[in-house]
Amino acid sequence: MRYKLAKVLGFNTDQKASLAHSESSGEENIFLGLLNLTSDDAFTKGRQLLAELSDEYFAQDGQTGEKLENIFAKALENLKQTEGFDLLLAGVFGKTLYLLGHGRVLAHIKRHGAIKPLLGSGGGQLISGFLEEGDRVILATQSLVDQLKSEGFDYPFEAWEQELSSMFTLESQEIAALLIEVETADKPAISALSKEDGVSQTEALQIIKKITLGNIKGRLILAAVLILIIAGGIGVTVKLKLDARVEAEKAKLAQEQKKQEEVQSLVSRQANFNLFLDLDLIKKGFSAKNLSLSSNRLLTLDPSSKTLVSVDLSKKSHQILAGQSSLGDGQAASLNGKLAFVYSKDKGVVKIDSETQKAIGVVKPDRDWGKILDIVGFAGNIYLLDFAGQIWKYLPTEGGYSDKREYLAKGTKVELENALRMQIESSVYVLKSGGEILRFTRGEVDHFSIGGLDKGIKDPKSIFISSDTDNLYVLDSGNSRLVVLSKTGEYKAQYLGDKFGMFSDLVVDEKERKVYLLEGSKIYQVDLK
Repeated sequence: MRYKLAKVLGFNTDQKASLAHSESSGEENIFLGLLNLTSDDAFTKGRQLLAELSDEYFAQDGQTGEKLENIFAKALENLKQTEGFDLLLAGVFGKTLYLLGHGRVLAHIKRHGAIKPLLGSGGGQLISGFLEEGDRVILATQSLVDQLKSEGFDYPFEAWEQELSSMFTLESQEIAALLIEVETADKPAISALSKEDGVSQTEALQIIKKITLGNIKGRLILAAVLILIIAGGIGVTVKLKLDARVEAEKAKLAQEQKKQEEVQSLVSRQANFNLFLDLDLIKKGFSAKNLSLSSNRLLTLDPSSKTLVSVDLSKKSHQILAGQSSLGDGQAASLNGKLAFVYSKDKGVVKIDSETQKAIGVVKPDRDWGKILDIVGFAGNIYLLDFAGQIWKYLPTEGGYSDKREYLAKGTKVELENALRMQIESSVYVLKSGGEILRFTRGEVDHFSIGGLDKGIKDPKSIFISSDTDNLYVLDSGNSRLVVLSKTGEYKAQYLGDKFGMFSDLVVDEKERKVYLLEGSKIYQVDLK
């Protein structure tokens, strides 16, 4: 079976967050999580929790249902002091979907034109069932499902996120959703049988009551019957025939998993470089060092001419957002949604609305700053990477932004003199010139190491990771390659090509399978395979 995943998210703040997480280990082993959270530092806390649950899910041995129950219990324990939360966890292994929910979360399946619920509001009990070719499963918060029109299940996969997002005012709602689409499938392990097979829907429901949920085989049988009933109330023969098919499916999945684990060789691919855009056409002599990506837009700053440029990837259109009069001595820039943030030596931090092009100073220069190496806008916050060994954090307030806060916890001492770039998702990642990547979670040092490379990172120029990517990318200039790692540092693939030694920065759009690389005024594009 092959699955395609997509997600829709509402607007997140430090107090309220709606989050979606997905990670896979092979095409038929997937973890998914949805979380609505109301608490202090909600976005960071939620992202970190989902990442930890995902890591533990794949690290555990045993049956998928048992693993999901274990991490679900851990999540409830972690969140028991939280003001309010809704949680939905799911696992896909082979052809089987497992679900566990808490609070106002729902799951729906569309099969053969009919939309049926898989998980009622509140959840609390493990539900599982077999998926078939053509199925669409939507996991969502109640707030989204309450307003979701039936056509929301019918949009083409490529347009699902955009079309669904346009149905709502995401900035004012707590919305999170994941779409699972079964792209192709082998012959179903358990097929629907005709009425001549002798079990009516009522009789099937009676059989379900006799199945013990504590028994693994019972869960698989229950899953098959539930999905078939949900799909249209078609009767099935449950006895030896069903047992035999379930056992055959379990054996097949075990064999496929073993085969996948044995194939762990290095994956190297030759990159093809295509010129996407020459910014010299916008401003003669334009030359930039850094790229930023958010909401399908690129942002880049020429620190010499103090010119800030935005590029719409879908339209391949571009515009100058601000110049020296607004930016002052601008050195680094970051895009977060529609807002661009520029670090300026003389003006501090300048915020630019990419829609109105209005620029205002939001953070004044601070004598406590050392040398600011990078700036990142994340979840509405502003983060500054300081040469002096600190990461400064500024939170949005009604009147603008808060006074500076030290992101790094008290007593945390790190050397940032040779730091190059900073990236943020649920944790903060800092790349150093020697190839070391530091990771900080909630201000504490969080161990991160790279494993599985055929040779070490040499003269790196940049890294890229975001809440929208499953992987971490390293621009390894010294070895003329792009290295793809998991978010925990395991090697996954590498792309080779002499031009990788020429680029200064990169961003990655995993949804469209594109890498964008910067060389002075030119932006190149490489396809991910």
